[in-house]
Amino acid sequence: MTRFRFLLLAAALCACSASAKSPITHEQMWKMKRVGAPVVSPDGRWAVFLLTNPAYDSKEASADLWLMPADGSAPPRQITFTRGGESGPAWSPDSNRIVFSARREGDDESQLYLLNVTAGGEAERLTSLTTGAANPAWSPDGTRLAFMSRVYRGAPDDEANRKAAADRKARKYKAHVYESFPVRYWDHWLDDREPHLFVLDLATRTPRDLFAGSSFIAAPGFDGASATSGSEVTGVWTPDGSALLFTATQNRNASAYASVLTHLWQSPASGGEPETGRRRRFQFRRSPILRRRRQALRHSRSGKRRQDLPPLAPRRRQLVARHWRRSLSPRGPWL
Repeated sequence: MTRFRFLLLAAALCACSASAKSPITHEQMWKMKRVGAPVVSPDGRWAVFLLTNPAYDSKEASADLWLMPADGSAPPRQITFTRGGESGPAWSPDSNRIVFSARREGDDESQLYLLNVTAGGEAERLTSLTTGAANPAWSPDGTRLAFMSRVYRGAPDDEANRKAAADRKARKYKAHVYESFPVRYWDHWLDDREPHLFVLDLATRTPRDLFAGSSFIAAPGFDGASATSGSEVTGVWTPDGSALLFTATQNRNASAYASVLTHLWQSPASGGEPETGRRRRFQFRRSPILRRRRQALRHSRSGKRRQDLPPLAPRRRQLVARHWRRSLSPRGPWL
């Protein structure tokens, strides 16, 4: 009898537990906080990551930076508290500062901000470009920053970009005129801007467009490598800080009927014509990664495994995985 009562009680508890459960809703799933990939400081002591609070209305969403010891010895702490979202955090070589991209109050486009994590205080704005700034990367000596800005096609400087932006804002119509392909990227129409690589001198706070006036961008199919929300150019410094490597294409306009070929390019950090190898049988789908100690170049062709090239040499390439049956791709930065 006692056993029978126990079984009835257990069945009742299970029924109550089952009735308390409910299927997850779209709102619960969408508004779930999202943690970005950690970015470890060069000295290996700290990790910074992005915590996103989504919302149905993009104006109510937020994304802030959090900092914690890399060994997990202390809980993470929030280091930015603005409504606008941050992105692309990058550590300085001395592990004392973080640069990131954010669109804060008064910014029409995302700009670069610098935060000293050892001294504390508010983040300092570094750029005020009409077309914004993203994808920051520190030079090896910590005196310069490379970043991307989507400028208006044919605009040689920020003043020309400002005039182009004002002209488009003053238009009373929203019709787009396209003279070449592509015209759309997934869920949004493309505009007449293209990604350029810039270098910012932290001493003078003067940004320089490395692509302006070059024949490299004159190709009708010029564009950056494909990314989540469009195309982008991400600069990777050479160990001596004299040049930047990046991936780009010059036949994006042929994407309706041919493969878009993305190649590896090198641009002097002081400006000049970007260069690539003479032969273009291989394409690089992602940004290159340099290993600092041996100056080895890791690159991607199309897939799931990584491989290193021998130490860098001008205009030199070597196929190192000739007999592999799997495609290659980079996985994480070298420390």
